[in-house]
Amino acid sequence: MNERKTIVYAGGFALPDRNASAQRVLGNAHLFRSLGYEVVLVGQLPDNAPEAEIEGFRCIGIHSPNHPYYKNDSGSVRAAIERVGVEKIRALIAYNYPARPLAQLIRYASKRSFSTVAECSEWYSWEGNSLRQNLRKQLETQWRIRVLARRTGNVICVSEWGRSLYAGLNTVLLPFVIDETEPKWAVAAWPRAEDRRRFVYAGNPGKGLIKDYLHVALAALADFARKGADFDFQVAGISKADVLAAFPRLAGDIKALGDRITFHGRLPHAQTLGLIKSADFSFFVRPDNRMSHFGFPTKLAEAFACGTPTITNPTSDIARYVRDGDTGILLDGPDAGSITAGLGKALALTDDEVAAMKARCAADNPFSPAKFAGPVAAFLEAVR
Repeated sequence: MNERKTIVYAGGFALPDRNASAQRVLGNAHLFRSLGYEVVLVGQLPDNAPEAEIEGFRCIGIHSPNHPYYKNDSGSVRAAIERVGVEKIRALIAYNYPARPLAQLIRYASKRSFSTVAECSEWYSWEGNSLRQNLRKQLETQWRIRVLARRTGNVICVSEWGRSLYAGLNTVLLPFVIDETEPKWAVAAWPRAEDRRRFVYAGNPGKGLIKDYLHVALAALADFARKGADFDFQVAGISKADVLAAFPRLAGDIKALGDRITFHGRLPHAQTLGLIKSADFSFFVRPDNRMSHFGFPTKLAEAFACGTPTITNPTSDIARYVRDGDTGILLDGPDAGSITAGLGKALALTDDEVAAMKARCAADNPFSPAKFAGPVAAFLEAVR
């Protein structure tokens, strides 16, 4: 057995809870620690602090006056490893690390006799109008996923489709880990009118606001409102102005929704969880493409931890965890007809039927650490 028991976990995650990556990494770090490893996080800290303690973990800032930001160089991570002590390191887990500095870190680790693990949960898509930037991003993504991750020999995957790219290597499937007994999940639900079906969208739908099909859901719900349906749609993460800037044609739909819709803009993570807890259904939809099948949605895991069913379509491994009509509503596809049908199905359910779905979500968290402890322990022991 390898006696080195320290894992350095590095990436662009914004601790403690400023992006979805931070939530994922902290959940994984708790699992690794429960398996007997000391975990040091190297990421973005508030106010560019050089070091902090978060949830009992030593955290080292990825910014430093003497080292460029991690996207341009691996110097800040190498400096952090030196501070921890190279002789203690079992493995460096590089979380979706940019290609060029990842290649540097793989060489650095090899020369110092510790292992590198590539955690691959993002396949970046084409965004915006810059041909040069998008071509560069696509080439770097291919290099990171198809070449460098294989070079490490050890890959953490979040979907079976992604895992299929690494046959013959040491891999583990780890979509998301949430221990809902931790204090940060024990937040109070927002107050609500009990006689109205509540839907919640919480997140960032990306450039152009199209990633989660929020604009399609708004149009569909507006049609239900015009027909007299009463419900409550809470939107966190973006503002009304953001939506209208991207989709001016939705002005009439938002007007038709009236007091049925509330835009909160960006909220602290704890408040967002409280909003999800208060909902009958969380909503998001993903395009049926390589990016969606390679990754796994944070939104789904957080909704389960909050005891809230999700309305979504079966990209990635979602169908493994959401049982249609039991712990959520699975749509036929990412199109207006399927989204309208799914929302209509949710509106037609009785209060007792919704309460039973919420109870089933709360009773069986498919992302509990216990469900992944065995495979992850075997994976970390086999890291080479």
